[in-house]
Amino acid sequence: MIFNSSNFSFCQEILSHQDSAFNKIIITLGVVICALNFLSLWLAYKKFTSKRWRISFKGTPGMILEFSRSCIMIPAVIFLITQIFPIETKHFFGFGDISRIEKSFLNHVYMYALLLFIFGMSYMIVLHFFKGHKQLSELDDKASRSKKNSIEYYRNYKRPYRYYFIYSFNTFILIGITTVSVLSYAFLRRRHMLLFYRNEIIDAINNIQPDSVQDFFVFYKSFIENIICISGQYARLYLLLFLLILFELKAGWITLSHGGGYGTIIGFVLTLVALILTVLVGFFYYESLYNIVSSKLTYLERIDSINSSLVEQFQDRYNSRQIFFQTINRNLAFYLCFIVIFFTAKPFLKRIDEYVKTRIDISE
Repeated sequence: MIFNSSNFSFCQEILSHQDSAFNKIIITLGVVICALNFLSLWLAYKKFTSKRWRISFKGTPGMILEFSRSCIMIPAVIFLITQIFPIETKHFFGFGDISRIEKSFLNHVYMYALLLFIFGMSYMIVLHFFKGHKQLSELDDKASRSKKNSIEYYRNYKRPYRYYFIYSFNTFILIGITTVSVLSYAFLRRRHMLLFYRNEIIDAINNIQPDSVQDFFVFYKSFIENIICISGQYARLYLLLFLLILFELKAGWITLSHGGGYGTIIGFVLTLVALILTVLVGFFYYESLYNIVSSKLTYLERIDSINSSLVEQFQDRYNSRQIFFQTINRNLAFYLCFIVIFFTAKPFLKRIDEYVKTRIDISE
């Protein structure tokens, strides 16, 4: 029995779908968005700013930090969608050949993206055009506060928020929702492919013949390589997320609203939990498959169908502990994640402490 599926590789699939023309389009869009973000910030922080806006969002340093956020986030997203998830990005934008099951996944993701867009746009419009200027005006004492519906009120509180809307839309709607949608589709697609691969292995081991054991080992080895490849891709994804969160906790914090700061704290917790769950789910997913294959090989050894050395070779080379450490050791991003988490812990706890003190002050 020859296992032709052993020729398939996730990493090779990604390399074969690298498209310099498509990448140039994405990079050009990134540059345009970055330029629009700078224009939006310049208008809100410089050209049409106000004293209250400068005090609340730290003036020129705040503008520099906000633009730095764009300069970090946009290249990170470009790397993510062109180097780690290029196939899924093309599919999301309607390029490339798409199978029936992939089309089904995309339809679900499009609905999810539409709901996110409706919710996100509703929140952004309410914040920038109806609620934000009220919160900003309440920070001034009544004596210096401009009267509502006056020109001064518009200039001091409303106008900066209107120009800042472009930056918020680009960052949280255009970039944020698109990235989340691509990642959601990538998760569904790769989960399906891994489950298909797993079923292929179970089918192969259930129908294995004594003369095809070595062919099966080649097939199984290709499966391990794919697991290591996918694990590395998601490790790089988590690394980028932790770096962005570290930036917000260390530097970008002074430009965040109360809700934005709270969201950053929650984001760190959710990302950390997601990383732990990814490792645990991946480990138990592999453990269950390994036990099935190992039990079958042990049974074949017991009835003298295969040599015991082959069973020992499989168990020594492919046991769960070996594969776990092999996956970590072959992906530098995992070690970098641990380092970034370590450096994020202190500012994270500091921000938590600040929130607790704020809540105590409010209650008193």
